[in-house]
Formats: sequence, structure tokens, C-alpha cells
Amino acid sequence: MSSRMFFNNHKGSEKGAVLLIVLILMALVASIVADIIKASRYDYSGAAYLKNSYVANTILESAADTTIAMFKDKVLGGTFTDFEKFRKNYSNILKTISGVMDAGELSGKIEDESSRLPINMQSNSNSTKIKKVLVSLLFNLCEAHDFGSGDDTLDNANAYANSILCWIGNGTLCNNDRDYYRSLDPEYGLSGKHIQSTDELLLIRRPDNWLDDDEFMELYNGSGNIPGLKDLVTPYSKGPMNINTLKKEIVMALVPVDRSLDEKLDFYSDLNSARQGNNKAGWFSVFMQNQPAEYKKNLPELSYGSDTVRVTIRYNKGIYNSSLMEIFNVSSSSNSVKYKKYGY
Repeated sequence: MSSRMFFNNHKGSEKGAVLLIVLILMALVASIVADIIKASRYDYSGAAYLKNSYVANTILESAADTTIAMFKDKVLGGTFTDFEKFRKNYSNILKTISGVMDAGELSGKIEDESSRLPINMQSNSNSTKIKKVLVSLLFNLCEAHDFGSGDDTLDNANAYANSILCWIGNGTLCNNDRDYYRSLDPEYGLSGKHIQSTDELLLIRRPDNWLDDDEFMELYNGSGNIPGLKDLVTPYSKGPMNINTLKKEIVMALVPVDRSLDEKLDFYSDLNSARQGNNKAGWFSVFMQNQPAEYKKNLPELSYGSDTVRVTIRYNKGIYNSSLMEIFNVSSSSNSVKYKKYGY
């Protein structure tokens, strides 16, 4: 009797052990299946991203090829019409393509890089005027963002412009800047070469007690309807700036910094009115003849056309995103068009 009970208990224990093993195996299998499904989803998502990224790259290359042909024709005396039409329709073309993609969204634009202030100031008489415009631009932006005004803002704007000159190796009395960079953790030194990206402005020494980090980031990125410094300066063009497409904030910065806001707005209004006229090749020469001499002596080198164009495209899908950019530059000596690609 006792042996039969022992046998039944032993048999029950075996069943319990088998059941436990089966449950463990089912849990493991379920976990593996879940991981496979999860991995498959990631693989599919990644595959869709890679597929659409390839589409984005292909479209950028196609847009770049078209732009380089149209831009070269423009520089060599073309009618500008085809280039301008393509430039303005570029964003809409990307939206249309986004509508037929599996997932994600494309965006981008073609911009006249000569409508911005060239931040890499050269060692010539024009660099002094470029610096004056930069100081005026910083002063105007600070006032627009309500970050102070008056002599203190002007002094700080001037000090920051001097630090930029030191950074690119075109300044003097830069010892304080060197000491500042060495005191950081980790320490770094002056670049000594042209700024390669506007984000370098975030590394350059700012005047003490000028703007805190949040304020400077707002000044840099812009907010609401107020543009940021990164939208108004360019490291990709050496100038001259294109007076026909120059951004409003840069035009206003051409006016000496001590003039009133109304005068700066009037100056832009006059230039903008002239842009609407039929004679876009020579109106500025006539316009300048009627302006006070103080404007003339503060204006850097200006032109009636572009020598640099920026083509950008961005692909977004959830956590995935990528951007590419082509910069086109014309050689004035050979009328050849060179370009450089940036991306991540």
C-alpha cells in the first residue's frame, strides 16, 4: 500500500516537473518569438528607412545635377527664369514625392547663399565693413529679442565680433580668448581657420555677462517671427552679397548701428521697392547715388547676382532622420561651378 502511494506520488512529481519544464519552454519560446517579431518590426522599419533614405539621396543628387546646370547657365548669362522656377518649386516637388513614399517625409529648399552675411571675414578693407554689419546685426537682433540695448549691447556685440575674428585667425589682441579656451574642461584652442559650420559660433567665446546660455541659444536659433543668427550668416560664401536677394535683417544692418529703427526700416523699404522694378541689374547704382555718403562708406562689397547656392533635403521618419546639403560655388575666373556635399 505504502509502495503504491509512493509510486503515485513519484509519478505525480514527474508530471509536475514535466509541466514546469513545458511552461518554462513555452515562456522561452514566447520570449524568442516576441524578440523575432520585435526584430522583424525593427528590420522592416529600418529597411523602409534605408529604402526611403536611398530615395532621398537619389533625389538630392538629381536636384543637385539640375541645379548645377541651371546655376551655371544663370552665371553665364542665362535668363534666370528656369533656375528661379525650379528653385521656388523644389519644396513642392519634395512634398509631392513624400505623398507616394511608403513612410516618412521629405523637405528641403534651394537658397541663394549670397543673401546672407559671409561670416569668414577676409583680411582686406572689405572685412572691416563686414565686421560693422555683423556688429549692427547682433545689436539689432538683441533689441528684437529684448536682450538689452544701448552702449552695453553695442560693446558686447563688438567684443563677440572680435572673438570671431580671433577664432578664424584674422584678429589681434586675442590672448584673453586663448586663456578662456584653455581654462575650459576639456580645453581647446583657437581654430585659426575659416568657420566650417555656423554651429562653431556656439564654441566661440562670448563676452562676460552678455547673454546666458538660454538667451544666446534663442539669439542663435531665433524664436517666433524673429530669425536667428544661424539663418542670417553663412560660412559657405565669401561674398559679395546679392543685393537683389539680401535678407531683410542684413539690409537693416547695413544702416549704421546708431541710427533709429525707423530709419533702418525705411532703408529696407526703399531697397525692397527698387527690387520690384523692372531694372534689376542697375537700379542699385542709381539708388546709391541718391543716398547719404554715410551709407556708402559702411556698405561692404555688393553684387546684383549670386555666386553661391545651397541645396538641402531632409528625410524624417519617427526616430530616423537624415539631412544632406550641397553647396555650389562659382569660380569667377573660369565660370566653372564647384560643389561640396555635407550630410549626416
